Amino acid sequence: MRNGIWFTSLALAFRCTLGTPLALDTGWDIFAVTYIAESLPSHCWDPNSFPAQVIDPQRVKGLAYAPNKIVLGTGANVLGDGNEAVGDPASLGMYAWLLSKTNDTYEQASVEQIQYLLEQAQRYQNESGAISQRVDVAELWADFMYMAPPFIAYYAADTANESLLEESYKQRAYYRESFNLSLSRMSRTAAYGRI
Repeated sequence: MRNGIWFTSLALAFRCTLGTPLALDTGWDIFAVTYIAESLPSHCWDPNSFPAQVIDPQRVKGLAYAPNKIVLGTGANVLGDGNEAVGDPASLGMYAWLLSKTNDTYEQASVEQIQYLLEQAQRYQNESGAISQRVDVAELWADFMYMAPPFIAYYAADTANESLLEESYKQRAYYRESFNLSLSRMSRTAAYGRI
């Protein structure tokens, strides 16, 4: 259900922004969830969420802190030195995108980071096409799930890009699917001594 809450929040944000729910098969009835979520409050859950508002970075500790951690670069390291990790610089993406509302330098860097993730980062070699956490080899790391997909989703919601929001959801699903398969294999190995 936790994954459902994450996606439902984004779906509601999109519904507030676009006026229609996403046409995406999540594996559960998103219309029932959004109906309940919409029927309880008297208005959209947060009407000022998207598009992102201009926020004075000095008034929000996280935004005041972020410019000290964002080191603009190129390729996988657009938003910082990821030390060969794709998700690490992307984890600064939401901050960079919010900072872009008051500083154009961060807008271009945020766009380049999204482009790197979607067009240049290695993909794990299975049916899914999960974005690799490593630059040099295709590997899946659990911490990637809270680094890149949330940035992709936030950027998608703020730019009203439904296909990009769907991609962020798919990346989480690909990782979840791959890790569940790995756990299943590990369980069989432990139980039977083989895969």
